[in-house]
Amino acid sequence: MVGRKAKERSQEPRANSQAPMAGSKPGIRGLEFGESESRFAIPDSRLCHWLVAFGSWLLALGSWLFTAPLHLFARNCYSRKSAQRGQAAMEMALLTPVMMLLMFAVFQLARVFYTYHTLQKAFRGGAGMLARSSTVNYCDPADPTLVNAPNFIVYGNLAATGDPVAQGLTPDMINIVAERVPSVSPGSSPGPCPCDAGGVSGDPDSCDISNGGRAPDFVVVNNSGASAPMGFPVNVLFPFVALTPNTINLQVSVRMAVTGD
Repeated sequence: MVGRKAKERSQEPRANSQAPMAGSKPGIRGLEFGESESRFAIPDSRLCHWLVAFGSWLLALGSWLFTAPLHLFARNCYSRKSAQRGQAAMEMALLTPVMMLLMFAVFQLARVFYTYHTLQKAFRGGAGMLARSSTVNYCDPADPTLVNAPNFIVYGNLAATGDPVAQGLTPDMINIVAERVPSVSPGSSPGPCPCDAGGVSGDPDSCDISNGGRAPDFVVVNNSGASAPMGFPVNVLFPFVALTPNTINLQVSVRMAVTGD
């Protein structure tokens, strides 16, 4: 009797340890932990492996999706830069002769304008000297003022010393013309002054002061002299280009009112 009760008491804890606790939640495949309020169950190890593998695959896929466009963009940038460098070299090779030709054209054009301005300034100075001079007989080519005026225009002095204001300019290129407005038509344009005999019985428009004439109304200085009837020649040179003709004739003319007697 006593032995059977002891046996029953020895079997009760074992049965109680095998029976599920009240309020506990069964885990996967009957795995249970703890009796606290934060009870949880651990899933199967194979499922954990699958989840880890799947997460790693997602990370690898995301990394590839993010880095692949960057690699493609870098490759395109490198090839595009190489193509741009080659295109820039080609453009430079094609445009360099054109740019050099334009540069020489600007240089030659500037030289032509500078020469024209120099001639015009010199002619204006010579015309001013003639216009302010008195007792100048424009009908006498040997008049001292008419002889010295070309030297003053070309060299800047009456003694004809030094270098000319423009390379190639000579006194025989200078042409001096006296002009007068006809007395019979005061509103007309001035014309060459006649060198006939003047005075009461002669031509009232005569410029021959030694024969009764009077000073002209205007004096004109130009470069249509005997040695250069077409003007002052300026050579225009371009590299690798043969121009025919390669000469520009500058025709400069200055008219000034005579104020001297």
